[in-house]
Amino acid sequence: MYGIINITVPINVKNTMLDTLLSTLAPHYCYGCGLIGSALCPNCINNIINEPFTVCFNCGKTLPCTTQLACQNTISASWCVGAREGLLRLCIDEYKFESVRAIASSLAELLNQRIPLLPSSVVVTNIPTASNHIRARSFDHAALLARCFAKRRGLIHQNLLERRHNLSQRAAVSREERASRAASAFCVTSNVEGLTILLLDDIVTTGSSVRAAAQILKAAGAQEVYVAAVAYSPLLSHKEP
Repeated sequence: MYGIINITVPINVKNTMLDTLLSTLAPHYCYGCGLIGSALCPNCINNIINEPFTVCFNCGKTLPCTTQLACQNTISASWCVGAREGLLRLCIDEYKFESVRAIASSLAELLNQRIPLLPSSVVVTNIPTASNHIRARSFDHAALLARCFAKRRGLIHQNLLERRHNLSQRAAVSREERASRAASAFCVTSNVEGLTILLLDDIVTTGSSVRAAAQILKAAGAQEVYVAAVAYSPLLSHKEP
């Protein structure tokens, strides 16, 4: 009588296999024009990238902002694909709130085209997702996006941060409350001494989370911290589905 061998497949491998199978059986249509192939076709990606983004997402003011130097005390440079509106909003909301994993590749390509060439030594990391949100989506949307971007650039992705609590920023109604929650939200989990780090986030509202994360990375010894986000959503118009 033969024994039963149980093989455990890592969840990210299972998700990749499932995505590949689904893309074969039911190819994705572009959210912008309906062209079959991917969540965003090259033309629609170009249309988004060609829209200028002139807001400092650290302070919310039009660039060049009077507080730009203060914003850069911790963050060496920052980039954002665009405002959370129109097609970009549709894609990022479908990805974040409807768990459409196939959109990760298109969002990573938007970041790839927005962010300038970086040194090959840059380590890509991401704002860690609350564990209850990972369970609800069945995958870590922030880590997947960061891995997709890192793969495009030939860079290393590492999970350098973890959350100390699961307090949601969406429930915080003021800039001050968001800053207070973010200040105690993260801790460094790896040696970052001397590293140049690109910190990715999906949606930036007040910049509290990326600033707090950048500060603890610098305090732990990181040489430089760059920040990039897919979308900027001002606090007054920041309404989640």
